[in-house]
Amino acid sequence: MKNYSVELNPEKIGINLLIDDLPHDTSNLEWWYFHAHVEDDAGKTFAFFCSFFRIARDFNVFPFEFTHSLTWSLVDIEDQKYHSETSHDDKIFSKISDDLKEKKELKPIDNAFKEIIDKGNFPAPDFLMKKSVVTSNNELKLDYDLGHLEKDEKGNYFVKIGNQLGNSNVNFSFNPLKNPVYHGENGLVKSSMNAANDMHYYFIPENAVEGNITLNNKTFRIKGSGWYDHEFSESYNPAQKVEQNTSKHWMWFAIQFDNHCQLTFYSLTDKNTTQSDRLTVWIDEKGESFTLKDDNIIIEEIDYYISKKTCAKYPVEWQVKIPAWNLDFNVKAEFSDQEVMTFLSAPGFWEGRARVSGTLENEKITGNAFVEITTDKGWNNINDLLDQAAEEVLDIIHEVVPYAHEKEKIEKLMKDYYSSYLNAVPSEVLHEALIKPLLEMLDRKGKGWRSHLLRLLVGLCEGNISQYDPFVALFQLIHCSSLIIDDVQDQSPLRRGDASCHVIYGIPAAINSGTFGYFVGEILIRNMTHLSDSRMKKIYESYFDTMRLCHAGQALDIRTFTDLLPQAFETGDTYSISESMREIHILKTGVPIKMMANIITILEDLSIEKHKAICDYGEAFGLAYQIIDDVRDLNGGFKGSKVELEDIREGKVTLPLIKAIELSQPEIRLKMKNLWSKPNKSSQDIQDIADWIIGSGALTECRKDAISLIDEKWIEIDKIFSDSHYKLMIRAMSNYFLNLY
Repeated sequence: MKNYSVELNPEKIGINLLIDDLPHDTSNLEWWYFHAHVEDDAGKTFAFFCSFFRIARDFNVFPFEFTHSLTWSLVDIEDQKYHSETSHDDKIFSKISDDLKEKKELKPIDNAFKEIIDKGNFPAPDFLMKKSVVTSNNELKLDYDLGHLEKDEKGNYFVKIGNQLGNSNVNFSFNPLKNPVYHGENGLVKSSMNAANDMHYYFIPENAVEGNITLNNKTFRIKGSGWYDHEFSESYNPAQKVEQNTSKHWMWFAIQFDNHCQLTFYSLTDKNTTQSDRLTVWIDEKGESFTLKDDNIIIEEIDYYISKKTCAKYPVEWQVKIPAWNLDFNVKAEFSDQEVMTFLSAPGFWEGRARVSGTLENEKITGNAFVEITTDKGWNNINDLLDQAAEEVLDIIHEVVPYAHEKEKIEKLMKDYYSSYLNAVPSEVLHEALIKPLLEMLDRKGKGWRSHLLRLLVGLCEGNISQYDPFVALFQLIHCSSLIIDDVQDQSPLRRGDASCHVIYGIPAAINSGTFGYFVGEILIRNMTHLSDSRMKKIYESYFDTMRLCHAGQALDIRTFTDLLPQAFETGDTYSISESMREIHILKTGVPIKMMANIITILEDLSIEKHKAICDYGEAFGLAYQIIDDVRDLNGGFKGSKVELEDIREGKVTLPLIKAIELSQPEIRLKMKNLWSKPNKSSQDIQDIADWIIGSGALTECRKDAISLIDEKWIEIDKIFSDSHYKLMIRAMSNYFLNLY
């Protein structure tokens, strides 16, 4: 409770809360936001935030038709659990449809989203409100189905929100202890686009909070301190066209120091230009506010978190310096996983509780903060999300595949055998001989789509994504190891934009390190001591079954089916060679994805129907991916990362080659047969073969085959599994790879 006196007079700075708090029918965008830091009588601590959104369906059609959304989270700090939900009224369908129609080109994620919306569904975890939203223009009273906001005649705010299951809720009162304060430039956050996009912004930085929290049917009586802010857009002006700016991302701090001072900061950054608008407001214990703009605040990002659910990357620790105020402090998240996964800021945003410690004029200062971050990598950019997924997976892998200086990890990797048999061998020598070639390939990352697909499939099955970290690492280890061996067998000089491992370390070392990688992931699985012996046995069986089949596929790939090519060239009958190649691709790429389905089934007790649907889709995905992979070798998709037209140079039988034979006239086939049969092809010969395959229409037909494979098996996935973020992302990722052609 405050131990100082502040005269509450909002109109002192020109804010009339009786009017300004009300919904603004002339504003196309508006929200009411609250957060709180509270504890119960026993000292158990929680944090909470909520935001009631009102958004015009079309920013340039007045009077506005509004859609409404509510997002909120309850943070159990002691148990490090983050409970969040986001709901929308049914008018959201019209807005999304309008937004999609306005796009000049639909990206893979747009098409996947449209499929769900067109069915009248919304992807979980977001859900639709069951009741119509009710608002008042005469008083601040918002009814958003499970969320309610009201203000009494004394100026106190009351927030009551329940979750969808009905077992958790918050019921808080916010009693203002300070006057409202303008944010931005005299209460206006200016847009870089035009004045019609400006936002009015004021906040109350300190409120006494009391009420109840019910979490999983257990109720806590709480009290603490809270924050309120309200933003609404500039009033409608028919002379100014409003543009919805989706190119901005932001970071926002709201800090309540223990000395009853507050600080808030925002940074709005354009994703395209990286230009930032930054502004800081300090509020002293008496409620007086002071503002600094732009580079007067220095923020260093210290640590990051990459979400296992969305692949979004967020900073979670900062060092902040404001020399003008002699202020230097650290902001650190209570725990990393405080992400709200929602369409509102797809794929999600980070809104979490943080602790603050530092100095003000060389005196110690501490406090609590809420931090809000939107990612600069939206879900439209699947390529960037996959890059971040690969980065996060690499962090897991480095726990078992260490660097040369990590002696303890190297010894741990060899378990008890190290002390018994490797006493005379320094750890760095073992690392150089055994681990370094594998680490070389792992650190080049690649796209990591296999590991990310596993997590998406787990989410699709409503499993606990976090417990699958060992398997996420395992799949990446298998894949990278196979690349090292594959490059040796194919004599490929280039991989992932650099020299292949055998070129750098020699063939013997590359083979040994590559095969070593197949066994490293087992340590991660072995450490999953919570699994029963029967489940562990099934996992090992699935792993070794997969490895045998993958090696069979690789053996057949090495053997090649060039002996079937002459007949195919002569007759145009490609059935046998085509089916053989499809089988090889399934063995090499589809079977590992089937292993994912097996592991999910073992851990989640999936029904036979769901297991089969995932297995069938996995095989189709793997085959389709390999088809597109072969296509990209011909159309320059691997420029800089692999040798150009590598498959033709190596004389490999590929599905585009087979398709070109099938589509060509006899005289063309005969000509190409002779060219293909030349023992030493010149660069021109190789280019002529590539031009023939491309000119035959084979690439287009191959892509059609890949699309057909995916679409056919998607029917069962779509029918059996509920619509969710994970389902949407699986569909979008397949669309993304198909569009790489």
